[in-house]
Amino acid sequence: MKELLKQYLPETIINILRYFAHPGLLYERYQIFKQPKVYKRIIKKNKKQIYKVAFFVTHSSVWKYDYLYYLMQEHERFDPIVVICPIVNYGRENMLMEMERSYNLFTEKGYNVVCAYDVVSDTYMDIKAKLAPDIIFYTNPYKGLIDRKYYIDKFLDKFTCYVPYSASICSEPSQFKLGFYSLLCKFYLENTLSQQIAKKEMKNNAWNTQVVGFPALDAMFNNSIKEDTWRHNQQFKIIWAPHHSFDDECSVHFSNFLQISDSMLKIRDKYKKDIQIAFKPHPLLYIKLLNLWGEEKTDDYFQNWAKGDNSQYEDGEYVDLFKTSDAMIFDSISFIYEYLYTQKPSLFIYNNNIDEQLNDFGKAALKCHQFAVSVYDIENFILQVINQEPDPLLNRKKDFYQKNIQPSNAQTASENILMNLLSELS
Repeated sequence: MKELLKQYLPETIINILRYFAHPGLLYERYQIFKQPKVYKRIIKKNKKQIYKVAFFVTHSSVWKYDYLYYLMQEHERFDPIVVICPIVNYGRENMLMEMERSYNLFTEKGYNVVCAYDVVSDTYMDIKAKLAPDIIFYTNPYKGLIDRKYYIDKFLDKFTCYVPYSASICSEPSQFKLGFYSLLCKFYLENTLSQQIAKKEMKNNAWNTQVVGFPALDAMFNNSIKEDTWRHNQQFKIIWAPHHSFDDECSVHFSNFLQISDSMLKIRDKYKKDIQIAFKPHPLLYIKLLNLWGEEKTDDYFQNWAKGDNSQYEDGEYVDLFKTSDAMIFDSISFIYEYLYTQKPSLFIYNNNIDEQLNDFGKAALKCHQFAVSVYDIENFILQVINQEPDPLLNRKKDFYQKNIQPSNAQTASENILMNLLSELS
């Protein structure tokens, strides 16, 4: 029946029928339609001397607002707080583990932080009643990841904002077509190329987008570095960053991990006199492997990297890792863009359907990396690093950096966001 409808009815009629078949989509469409008027009411009502800002955090590893939080903490007009919103879609054990990890990270940073879920009483915080935020920054756009009490449709009377936790480089529909993006008051993007794509794909014609840069890597522009980032003494420091998208649940498929996981350990051992490798997997890789390999094999593999004579396991922030590395081997999606901040040698593990999964921005970034289609290519790249051979794509990296990364107004992305908020709300 569906195929007959697609064959004989215009696409516009099919879209209308789809909304009536799914009342939730119809209601979302209505919310998106009226959101510009709601936005104007929020602006008019929110004339305050001090704005309470709540950052809704899921995984600590996707936290991209460090410098923005710092700026707000130092500014007389903002009062920021980090709210740990537990992840509910991967089981209670994972939820408690991630919540504790995030809470400990932000406590160590000296941030004002609270957990939205109380383990002892098994209750969720009424954030509007207890914290009364004026501005909310989300760290993840996906419905079902956090408890529905904290999804954006429950906070449409607040000034909601979002910065992508990874670069907007994929061509998959969820990249910009999620209703979440069109319900935001401000959707902050990396560059004009991303904004042009958003205007074609978003349900609200991207009226709420603002080009500011990529705050996740604002720290790349300062000179501070942690001295103990690398744990061994080998001269050359290489990051291996595998993605998790090897199963049918994923809408994109970048991962080559299952094909090269054993080979990477052998390569590590073969060149242990010259290189040290930081194993930096996507946060979901561990969970996916638990389901595929089981706990014992998964833990053994991760511990092998953590305890190796020339390796380490990294599961948190990575700016200092980027700064101090000599090269990266990867198939993680966001790093296609993010590692170009360093302009260092990089090798992308390539599979045949990568190009069709990237938008124009992603394709432009991808061309700045060398490709590997075999373990031989990976080993050859490592030898290039050890022999300190010139990066054949350095000039292309520099050109991309100047056009798409380098701040055009001598301000970081976080500074641009802060100035935009003051301009919008004052």
